[in-house]
Amino acid sequence: MIDPEAAPYFLGQGDQNGASVFAFSFLMKCGSHCKFNANGCRHTPMNAPNDPSEVHHPNPEFLLAEFLPYQLAVAASRVSKEFAMLYSKRFGITVPEWRVVAHLSQVEKASVREIHQRVDMDKSKVSRAASRLTDAGYVSKETDPGDGRLVELRLTPKGSDMMRELAGMAEAFQAQLTERLHGTDGSLGALLKRITPTD
Repeated sequence: MIDPEAAPYFLGQGDQNGASVFAFSFLMKCGSHCKFNANGCRHTPMNAPNDPSEVHHPNPEFLLAEFLPYQLAVAASRVSKEFAMLYSKRFGITVPEWRVVAHLSQVEKASVREIHQRVDMDKSKVSRAASRLTDAGYVSKETDPGDGRLVELRLTPKGSDMMRELAGMAEAFQAQLTERLHGTDGSLGALLKRITPTD
C-alpha cells in the first residue's frame, strides 16, 4: 500500500508538515470520514465495503498511483529509507549525515553552502548534520582563511574509515536493488512498481 505521507513529495512538499497539509486538503474535499486507500487519490468512506465498484472517486480520470512524478518520488523515498536502515543500524547516522559524509568523500573539503546546493537539502539540516558528525569525530570544521564567515568541512581519518565501509554497503545495496529490477518488461512504470508495490 502506498504511504499517503509520501504524496507531498511529488508536489515538492517532502516534510512532515507538507504531508499533513496535503492529507488535510484531501480530507476537506471528501469529508472528514474518508481515508486513503491503495490508489492514493481515491478515497473510501471508513464504513464502506472494500468492493472497488462502491468506492467514491472524486476524480476518476486521474489515478495518483499512476502519475509518474508521484511514482518517482515514492520510489526514491522507499529506496532511501531501505538503505538508511542499514547504515543507521551500523553507525547510528541519519539520512542528512549520510548525505554530508557521502559528499565529503568526493571532495577534499566543502562548505555547508556547497553541500546544501549539491545534495538538495536545507542549509539548517546540513548544518545540524555537520555539527553532529563533528561531535562524533567523523568531520572536522575549519574557518576559511580568506573569509572568516565561511566554515569548511572535511572528513577526519575516522570519517574516512566509516565512509569506506559505507561505500561497500552502498555497492552491495545497489547490486541487490538491480537484481530486484530484473524480470520486468523494461518500462519505467514496471520498474517503479517493482520497487513500490501497492499490495
